[in-house]
Amino acid sequence: MDARALASAVREHRGFVRKSPLGEACKTLGVPPSSWGEDAAVIDRGGDELLLLAADGIIADLVEADPRFAGRCAVLVNVNDIVAMGGTPLAIVNVVSAHDDDLPSVLAGLQEGADLLGVPVVGGHIHPDAPRTGVSATALGTVPRDALLTSSGASPGDAIVVAVDLTGEAHPRWPLAWRPPDNEGPERYREAHDAIREVAKRHLATAGKDASNPGIIGTLGMLFETSTVGGIVHADRIPRPDSVLVDRWSLVYPARGFVFTTDRPDELIRALDGPFTTAVVGETDGSGVLRVGLGGQEAPVVDLKHGGVAGMWPRPVRSKDS
Repeated sequence: MDARALASAVREHRGFVRKSPLGEACKTLGVPPSSWGEDAAVIDRGGDELLLLAADGIIADLVEADPRFAGRCAVLVNVNDIVAMGGTPLAIVNVVSAHDDDLPSVLAGLQEGADLLGVPVVGGHIHPDAPRTGVSATALGTVPRDALLTSSGASPGDAIVVAVDLTGEAHPRWPLAWRPPDNEGPERYREAHDAIREVAKRHLATAGKDASNPGIIGTLGMLFETSTVGGIVHADRIPRPDSVLVDRWSLVYPARGFVFTTDRPDELIRALDGPFTTAVVGETDGSGVLRVGLGGQEAPVVDLKHGGVAGMWPRPVRSKDS
């Protein structure tokens, strides 16, 4: 696959396309532009700590393929959203729509996720007679005011760093989801999340984001959009399992993956060494265009000045001096 074909595949990827209504939803609901594109909402009640509130739902095809794993993912994706902003999750609530006999499997998965991640499920709501099974969750967390890491702090000239935990395998019934080992204990999750919080505490990243279902390149596009920058992402530099080709890995939800921009790449990589495989994969610029590089060629994925990933544009592109 060449750069142009990969750019088209990312742009047409369902996980990428389904982000497009977010900007319009934020406008309709009156969400302030400063909050658009962040992994969690920031609630300032004064004092040294901020509250973080995240919500996410699991894509329907994954729920249908494996309701139990979907329940576990509902906890994981929300915890990752809190951690990506430097926070510590406190509790989870869920909404489960159950069809046929799926309810026990979803609930078992939610409990597995809570045990693995050390975050209790404290409540929620169940629709026991839904026409199709679905699972969503919300996480509440806290972050020290001086350790908040957002998606909006990137500047032209920053290095782009991707950190991924490559242990596990593609889900056998939904190959776009990477599944951590079933026999894995909570220690690996704790180590990974402690490393992200250390990055935020030490201000080693200018911006950060949890890699989600648009894939790693699509997630970087959302970070660019929130930060009003452009940049080049070299797909073949993104850490990936040896068994997965570049084009496939570019579309996968990696389970434990985070993207960053930084003006201190060496220190950032050292801080993440151990729980993650980490690499510099590109550089931001002031173009407002997300470009993908592969095989010595480049191709635009999306021009943020003409729609963006999540419909948050137009806004002025950030210059090097701004």
